[in-house]
Amino acid sequence: MNYIGEKCFCCNNEFTKDDDVVVCPECGTPYHKQCYKEKGHCINDTLHENGQSWKRTIETDAVNKTAASSENVIICKNCLAKNNPDASVCVNCGKAIKKSDDNSTVDLSEFFSEFDTNQKYFGFNPDEEFDGTRLEEVAEFVNTNTIYYLPLFKKMKELKSKISFNIVCFFFSPFYFANRKMWPMAIFALIVTMLLKLPNAIISLIEGIEATSGSALYDMQIFNELQIEALYAQMVEFFEPYRNLLVNADFICTILSFIFKFIMCLFGNWIYYKFTVKSIKKIKEKNVKVPINTALNSAGGTNTANIIITIFLYCAIYFAFSWILVALFV
Repeated sequence: MNYIGEKCFCCNNEFTKDDDVVVCPECGTPYHKQCYKEKGHCINDTLHENGQSWKRTIETDAVNKTAASSENVIICKNCLAKNNPDASVCVNCGKAIKKSDDNSTVDLSEFFSEFDTNQKYFGFNPDEEFDGTRLEEVAEFVNTNTIYYLPLFKKMKELKSKISFNIVCFFFSPFYFANRKMWPMAIFALIVTMLLKLPNAIISLIEGIEATSGSALYDMQIFNELQIEALYAQMVEFFEPYRNLLVNADFICTILSFIFKFIMCLFGNWIYYKFTVKSIKKIKEKNVKVPINTALNSAGGTNTANIIITIFLYCAIYFAFSWILVALFV
């Protein structure tokens, strides 16, 4: 972050481009390196007592907006801020920028390598605007793994990009959404996943019945009394004319399942970004009595118990389908 013009909280002198600046890892208050060394700790006690973060006193967004209004802009590869075409250094982070004819693509290798993990917001401006919210609020809501999500969300905002890779969403999209407390998406992904497995489930049931038919299992008195063998025979007889149709449906559903997995993989992070922004706005509109950061932490983050609940839902839907299928032939 560019601290030029801001004042050291210790000596009250303004920072210059030649100053060596360090920040408190908890609240983000900037100091001259020597000042911080002399004190040995952050002296901005008010922020620490209230659980708040240091905020800029110099407005830099106006410069970014002026640059954004131009048709030709230079995007800083370090922080993704927009700059005027004739800029030589970034107005936000102060890093040297290279002019390019194509600003639609940005090499993020430098961007990710420049993180200062000792800072609470990894060098980003906590007051940066994110679709009506602030980066600080986004970080509080995400809560866990912010080192991954903050730069990713910033990239999506700056480059208007919706696509990224979320491998967890490819294999376990219902559980990912549930863990991140996105229940509507979790239920939707769970239902779609199970519907696409329906033809295969019926085929497996028929083949399982045929494989065990005539075995010693059916000689047991209890199965004769319950007429299970006759029941299963009716089920096989009913589905037999549709076996080829079920095989074709299973093939199509397998392809659709992979397509659905790829869609979730590519857009899962963007869905979470939109969910985060929308949730923060709702919390702020409610005027909650607890501190806003506490409310964001409580509403966001992850919940492993939700994964267990989703597994129970999966099993419940599976057994409900089995009972319904059996009830149709009773």
